[in-house]
Amino acid sequence: MYSLPKNVTLIEVGPRDSLQNEKNSIPTDQKLAFIHALQRAGIHEMEVTSFVSPKWVPQMSDSKEIMNRVNKQGRQLVLTPNAHGVENALKAGADSMAVFVGVSDTFNQHNINQSTTESTETLRPIINRLKNNHQFVRACISTAFHCPYEGFIPLEKTLALCKKFVDMGVDELSVADTDGMANPLASFTLFHELKKQFPDILLTAHFYDTYKFGLANIYASMQAGIDMDKICAAVDEVAPYLSRPIETAMYNLYRRKQ
Repeated sequence: MYSLPKNVTLIEVGPRDSLQNEKNSIPTDQKLAFIHALQRAGIHEMEVTSFVSPKWVPQMSDSKEIMNRVNKQGRQLVLTPNAHGVENALKAGADSMAVFVGVSDTFNQHNINQSTTESTETLRPIINRLKNNHQFVRACISTAFHCPYEGFIPLEKTLALCKKFVDMGVDELSVADTDGMANPLASFTLFHELKKQFPDILLTAHFYDTYKFGLANIYASMQAGIDMDKICAAVDEVAPYLSRPIETAMYNLYRRKQ
């Protein structure tokens, strides 16, 4: 039996990952009220917004105002898909950035119209600039287990992509089960290998609860030594895949210590 970490950091992504999928426009004041309520509840790290094109993600069109008005407590990350997004985020005062790429070429093509290799090389100078600017950089690795277009992803392919970002100097790898197809064995295996190959990098697990394996996968990743998990407080009904709600994870982690 593998021991579990004594403490686990839950990273809230609802203000970005959940709200971006809502069809109806959400007022900025409501978003800020949501973020500040999470802060009062004790969440010290979250993804608060995304500097993406308002044309493609209208819900994130107020990202600059969010950054200007959000309470500066803990770490507030912003998602930045490209150099333009990074420039806007820097102007808004962001000091922690998340970049993203999919292991699956097909997923990348559908998502950002680039192959995995093209996207990775596009991000290289961006990451270099951010690190030279003393920014915290999280690399979000999507479709790490399975792709809705290509099927199951070979372990070696995910590890190889992660290594590229470690070599670029990112501070953290956030490895995602994008469509919720991972199981506990696959979760343990991947994170065990990541811990073994990259012992000095921060590792975060991001599981989705599409097929109700979210909590089991969290525990499997913890058995592999992971003590940081991305969770959503706002689970919406329009997203194709749903993150494990933070209240469920918190309750189970609390009961584990009793």
